[in-house]
Amino acid sequence: MPRQNARRGMRLGAQSLAGVEVLVGLPVDVLADVAATAVCVECAPGDEIVHHADQTQDVYLIVSGRVRVNVASAAGRQITFQLLEAGKMFGELSALDCHRRMASVEAEQDTVLARLGQKDFLQLLSRHPGFALATMRRLVAMVRRLSDLVYESHAYNVRGRLCAELLRLSEGVDGAVVAVVDRDMASRVGTTREHVTKLIGELKREGLVERRGKSVVVHDTAGLRQTMEGSALA
Repeated sequence: MPRQNARRGMRLGAQSLAGVEVLVGLPVDVLADVAATAVCVECAPGDEIVHHADQTQDVYLIVSGRVRVNVASAAGRQITFQLLEAGKMFGELSALDCHRRMASVEAEQDTVLARLGQKDFLQLLSRHPGFALATMRRLVAMVRRLSDLVYESHAYNVRGRLCAELLRLSEGVDGAVVAVVDRDMASRVGTTREHVTKLIGELKREGLVERRGKSVVVHDTAGLRQTMEGSALA
């Protein structure tokens, strides 16, 4: 059984869900319906919310805080897929296809979640076309991101993949702050933390990025793109 220390609390109000990505711009009655259906779950750092390969189908909306999505490799190394911030949703894939969980999810910091049971989630999709469309768009975005990652894994070396990930996380905006530590970036681009640290040092010397604490500030997205394209595999 997975460790589950999350403390289930009172129900949420509609306003607390206004910042959730798939609910932004929807009528207040939709938010009220979701809020009336969802159960508030409060998590402390390290609490496991979803366990890899579990046969559960709850869907979670992140009201505040941050969670880590990861799996353990055959050698026992933790591989982080994503860090999801407030406003994101997770768990919808298992709710839609009833298959086992693809990854584990744990709270990275104090986190408040809105939990929807599978039946409630599917009924909300049926009752509210706007919510259903926003969920479909999120799934399409996931497919596009995964397609990009597959292409990049075959097209570029590690330096190129790092540049591609920095461009993606900065959304192509000069001056953007990428708050991803080297360990997590290594999981994203398929290398070691030490290699990421070395490569970011090189990009810094070239004036493309800057270290700011544990984050990276992107100064020259055009330069990063040029570096990425110059890192194509033969």
